[in-house]
Amino acid sequence: MNSAQCYSILADETADIANIEEVALCARYLDKKNMIIKEEFIQFIPTIDTTGKGLATLILESLHTFGIETKYMRGQGYDGAAAMSGEFNGVQALIRKTHPLAFYVHCSAHVLNLAVSNSCKVHGIRNCLETISKARDFFIFPKRKDILKTQIENSDEKISKKSLKRLCATRWIERYHAVNDFEELFEQVIESLNLISEWKDVETSSQASNLRSAILEGEFIISMLIVAKCFSVGLLLSKHLQRVNIDLGEAIKLAEDTVKELEGFRKNADSTFQNIFENAVCLGNTFDVNISIPRTTKRQTNRVNVKTDSIEVYYRIAIFIPYIETFIEQLKARFTSDKSILANFNSLVSLNMDEKKLLSLTETYMEDLCSTSKTVLLSEYNLYS
Repeated sequence: MNSAQCYSILADETADIANIEEVALCARYLDKKNMIIKEEFIQFIPTIDTTGKGLATLILESLHTFGIETKYMRGQGYDGAAAMSGEFNGVQALIRKTHPLAFYVHCSAHVLNLAVSNSCKVHGIRNCLETISKARDFFIFPKRKDILKTQIENSDEKISKKSLKRLCATRWIERYHAVNDFEELFEQVIESLNLISEWKDVETSSQASNLRSAILEGEFIISMLIVAKCFSVGLLLSKHLQRVNIDLGEAIKLAEDTVKELEGFRKNADSTFQNIFENAVCLGNTFDVNISIPRTTKRQTNRVNVKTDSIEVYYRIAIFIPYIETFIEQLKARFTSDKSILANFNSLVSLNMDEKKLLSLTETYMEDLCSTSKTVLLSEYNLYS
């Protein structure tokens, strides 16, 4: 790190199994010998002072202890917590008082996490995720889990999933796997709940019956399919943002590509949601679920009160469009702020970057986002150059 004469510090707080607060300290730098970006874990450092001042002092003192020259620090990467990102008393602000060249960049993966988290506050989506979480917790007990396992093994369908996944409490985009697995095991979950609801254990059977009723709701089924579709787009971005060799410019570009993908959903909301709704109706018919419009009143302030006789139109306006629009707005607002930092480095970027090199930066990502046209990328290149 000293020989590189330029590095960034990455840090985050966490608690170990003994509930001792620790700071995970990492560094990102250029290996000049091999000309590759490296991202190395340094150490877990116990702390009792989690204020901005306490953490800033801890980071600087730890670097000096390890023999790392802090005068070469050129970047700071933390989450958006006030203690870390605060403008006046946050870690980044206090470190910049003595190391003004150490720019702070909010962790892009964490930014995406916040965007997804806020978009999931839409009423139907929030309730759907809570129900999936309850279902997973319900089947975590061995006896109940065996019932689900037996249903999966006896199924005539080829099922790759063997159990329900936990909804990650911190990485919201990783909830895609939990939602996707739940969708695949939907039939087996319902069959298992039917069996458990007949047990003599009143408490357990009552929980199974209530959970089954919550799952076999039209709003739940539609919300589940909406989340599965949109999370699949965000998941690709999340994986790319966690690559060691990604840079800020590429992160912003990939975020903008994801926004375009979501804007495509919004622009073609009628046809996009029509497919989701048809799949929801098909799934509902399998379990005799009649998807209908919830009871509405003339004046309603606590939930959506769309005036329409069309079930498809109601759920498109009540859940799909608000969720997509919130997701888009959050991504735009949270990733736009990094452009001002990137603008300071424009003089280091070659304006003669050839077309092949530009395309190679997003080749892997573009393969996943098949619907994003390469002609769009080329037109943006022409504008850029």
